[in-house]
Amino acid sequence: YHPIPPSGHPVPRMRSSRIALAALCAALMAACSGSGSGAELRDGRPDIAHAAPGDVELEAATARARAQLARFGQALEARPAGCIRHAVKVRVGPTASGEQVWLVEPVAVDGGFRGVVDNTARTLPDLRRGDLITVPQRGVTDWMMVCDGALVGGESLRLALQRAWPWQRGAWREAAGMRID
Repeated sequence: YHPIPPSGHPVPRMRSSRIALAALCAALMAACSGSGSGAELRDGRPDIAHAAPGDVELEAATARARAQLARFGQALEARPAGCIRHAVKVRVGPTASGEQVWLVEPVAVDGGFRGVVDNTARTLPDLRRGDLITVPQRGVTDWMMVCDGALVGGESLRLALQRAWPWQRGAWREAAGMRID
């Protein structure tokens, strides 16, 4: 599950890369509700979209992201010109299913990544947005960066965009501040 903007609010023009990333991820995952996931509507707080257990397409997106994780690690180390907004999506928590959060400002560490939590965890009250955490590489479910204005990686984002209603796609592409091919 991922925080999503309260229902009925217009899509704002995002300036902060963190806000844009979190809003895009959350809203796109909410758009996946047609594929068996559901949304938890919360008064005055961001809604939460739940991914359906056994979602074959989401599992395939995770597998593609993990298969290319070395590419992301190399980009973190090299920091090529024109590549910005690096982030990793990680599974955290005491169970195998856990909860997924995005980490921004990631750094490769021995066997994993350290970064700043960019969204609020629902089931882990001790994990807050802004916390610095380290996760093992096996906990990574997706990664992304923006190179020359285009999304690189972001397999779960691409899937969510594909599943979104056509009228949502344009608004979220614009709010993201990046090309999503």
